[in-house]
Amino acid sequence: MKLCDVIRSDEGVAFFLLDDQKILFSETTQEMYVQNDLAAFIWCSLEDGGTLTQICEDVVSRGLTKDAAQEYLSLSLRYWLRVGLLRLRPKSASLVAPSSSLSIDISGFRLRMHLETDYLAQLFVPVFSHLPTFIDTSNYSLHICQLNDEVVVFDDEKSIIFCKSSEAVPLVKAHLTKLICAQNQEGVAFHAATLVHNDRTMLISGPPGAGKSTLAARLLEDDFQYGGDDVYLIRLNGKGNGVPLSLTLKSGSWDLVGKFRPELEGLTVHERPDQLKVRYLPPRDLATTELTVPRWIFFIRRAPLESLKLQSISRSEVLSRMIESSYSPDGKLTLDTCDALRRTVAEAESFELTYSDMEAASQKILDICRA
Repeated sequence: MKLCDVIRSDEGVAFFLLDDQKILFSETTQEMYVQNDLAAFIWCSLEDGGTLTQICEDVVSRGLTKDAAQEYLSLSLRYWLRVGLLRLRPKSASLVAPSSSLSIDISGFRLRMHLETDYLAQLFVPVFSHLPTFIDTSNYSLHICQLNDEVVVFDDEKSIIFCKSSEAVPLVKAHLTKLICAQNQEGVAFHAATLVHNDRTMLISGPPGAGKSTLAARLLEDDFQYGGDDVYLIRLNGKGNGVPLSLTLKSGSWDLVGKFRPELEGLTVHERPDQLKVRYLPPRDLATTELTVPRWIFFIRRAPLESLKLQSISRSEVLSRMIESSYSPDGKLTLDTCDALRRTVAEAESFELTYSDMEAASQKILDICRA
């Protein structure tokens, strides 16, 4: 794939002058981007239908050398692509004969992922190959292409992601999670890990850094099956299921998890948009995607200087916490989705678990589930 493939501005972008500032506004990101004179000239030339070759010549005529003009044009295009102001629409040949393809079912969301090169296959296949496959009609397709050290992801033959190769898997994973949550239009998504013990569902929720994924990884070594480490999708009847994408493990957890999953050390390191380094650990044993009401809900809090503490939580407190940690496709909870959360809470035993030692915390949870 080449950067000279068709470039166009995103439909939700406007250019305007305000005082002496040249400004681009994106409806998608809800942000303004101030441009200097040369960047504004390049943008307007693209909007007027200029080719990259002609625009480069025009930039040279404004006083830059040819090499400097090409470099500035390339940097400008790449920046605009990264922040979503520009989109790539490749020539049809660019999406032919991928190196490999995956057809995977993510909690009923059927995805075909076409990977252009062997390098992209090495990045993506280990993260997604644990998921069930299918052979018939898909809901959605992604074409993932390589452009030197960068990756372009196409949806319906327009680019939706342009990023460094180290960022590609986290951004695609976040994009798919958003789509899957949006598919649950009448329900609500609760931020929690999902595990299953003897056909009974357990949820583990907590703030970022509390150790949900690390604790889930440890419990999977005992009698648990994996349902997901980030999102639990709740329907209006109160039943739900997890989204079983690979466990996301931040660098601070690698030594701990590596003790019982030594293969973690050999997995690729990826970079999230928040600059955190992560590895994705595929689960060994997936739970079924059958909709259930959770039997246990744990809200965890990691406190390095405190001893292990477990206390029961009232259903009203659990509902309050779930409302704070839930979101719906339209951006707000309705009376119906609030009632769905109430139904989810109604039959569950719920606890707050404060811990500093992962082994002690996992044993405490295991004791409760085995009781």
